[in-house]
Amino acid sequence: MAVAFTQTDFRFRNDDGSESTATWKAAVNTNITVDVTSGDVKVRVRLAAQEVGTTAATFAANLFLSKNGGVYAQVGAATSSVKSVDSTNLTDNAATTQQITAFTFVAGRVDDVDGTTTATASIVQNSGTEFEFMVQLVAADLANADTLDFRVYRSGVAITTYTNTGRVTITKSIKADSAMTEDADTLASASTMKAQAAGAVTEDADTLSGAAGLKIQGTYAVAEVDDALSGAGVLKIQAVSGLTEDADVLSATSTLSSSVITGSVSLVESDDTLSGSGHGPVVPQTPGTYNDFFFGSRERPVDTSPKFNPTLRERQRREEEEILIL
Repeated sequence: MAVAFTQTDFRFRNDDGSESTATWKAAVNTNITVDVTSGDVKVRVRLAAQEVGTTAATFAANLFLSKNGGVYAQVGAATSSVKSVDSTNLTDNAATTQQITAFTFVAGRVDDVDGTTTATASIVQNSGTEFEFMVQLVAADLANADTLDFRVYRSGVAITTYTNTGRVTITKSIKADSAMTEDADTLASASTMKAQAAGAVTEDADTLSGAAGLKIQGTYAVAEVDDALSGAGVLKIQAVSGLTEDADVLSATSTLSSSVITGSVSLVESDDTLSGSGHGPVVPQTPGTYNDFFFGSRERPVDTSPKFNPTLRERQRREEEEILIL
């Protein structure tokens, strides 16, 4: 058999140490999720290749990327979505040590410049090598739920097989410095959407299914209506000022969570339909309005304890003072 390499393993790493001492983001051959809401994120990508052919050969490596299942393209210093960047912890083209494999090892190379390495020494059958690439996930080019698949190529050409391909899944909140209007999204499976604004938030008519989650936070008022939650869908809303939440449909194990549906000033919440084991207690910081529909024994309890009701809390304080006077 001629030259035939297989990508056997991958592992994602933090840029917090040398080639041999940096910590890992997850176990070998474990995909990761990275949040780019706050900006670009650096990740080190470790990839291993083994020679399974009978002809010994050197290996000059390139890092290739597939975004959202698209065509693989080489990562470089100026590519979109993911680009090669410098690390103060690494030296470009320095030799790698064996970190994630157990085969007979030939030193690979580190890259923190352009997604390309110089060639290794000759690698014989059943021996292998490891490469490590320093990259930066470019937040401006990425959206929530994007997937990034990483493979090593040899001199710009795909190798024979890929047993394990490393994947990064992106999470990214929707953020605005002032008011935000957001509506009509469809979230499926384990998707998560996060919306956050320094001003008011208007958000409506989303469809959440599977384990989808919708999280909304507004520094001022939040108006949120007409979502459909199914499966294990979760809707979480928080407003520092008023909150208006209306006409959601919850089914199966969907949750409208009381721990975060909070209006610090006022809360108006009405007309939800709950079925299956759906549930959604609401806790206002001042008296609110409620008008919900129930199926079977499904309840939407309202907490009227002094802790959450200023009027009752003040009455309790006065009664305690009268007791002390007596």
